[in-house]
Amino acid sequence: MRIGFISDAHGNSAGLSKCLKYLKGQGVDKIYFLGDAIGYMPDWAGVFALLDEYGVECLQGNHDHMSFEGLIDPQKNLVYKLTPDLIEENAACLSRVATLPSSIAIDVDKRKLLLVHGSPRRPLDGYVYPDSSVVDFESIDADAIFMGQTHRPFIKQAYGKYIVNVGSCGLPRDVGNLASCAIYDAEKNDCVIYRVPFDIEDILNPYRERIHASVIKCLTRRSDNYFGTLISLGKIGSNKK
Repeated sequence: MRIGFISDAHGNSAGLSKCLKYLKGQGVDKIYFLGDAIGYMPDWAGVFALLDEYGVECLQGNHDHMSFEGLIDPQKNLVYKLTPDLIEENAACLSRVATLPSSIAIDVDKRKLLLVHGSPRRPLDGYVYPDSSVVDFESIDADAIFMGQTHRPFIKQAYGKYIVNVGSCGLPRDVGNLASCAIYDAEKNDCVIYRVPFDIEDILNPYRERIHASVIKCLTRRSDNYFGTLISLGKIGSNKK
């Protein structure tokens, strides 16, 4: 079974769309979204519509949780943009998100997979970066662990496990216009991170005035230093396997 993973769309339907088209074109059997559909950028409705259209199974993220928990730091929310109008406009979708788990454990091709938004010990709000210690993962009962949250993708093999942060399809922290997604082949026990370009103007043109300057700065970051396999625009939507 080949499984697609995406995470942290954060109101960016343009980046999410590119990743979903790529994963679908690669013929994956299932797609999981590891949380944080909302926050930072305002096209929450577009994100929810795409997740429904592609039949994606979703987890709850910390930003999703903050929106209905009501515990939002006012200073941080100047950046997060979890505004009352967007919460009200997307109330129906958010009520569904409130019922989602923060972790999922599944068995695929005789392998145990653990899916979380944050970390195995703190599924909703933990942070696991490329340089984070994973020593406490040794006792986790899983053959492969998939996470989001940090917006920085990586793949490690430690303690006989695949440890994968799938990065962000909406707000990458290294190169701002390279959305991130992953494909895991459970039969082969192999995972690849893919970086899928998107046009940031697709999100900035309609919403620039509603996005914090720090988020725009992140979207405009450019570098040759990124993790993953770069996908050309011509390959998005192809049926290559």
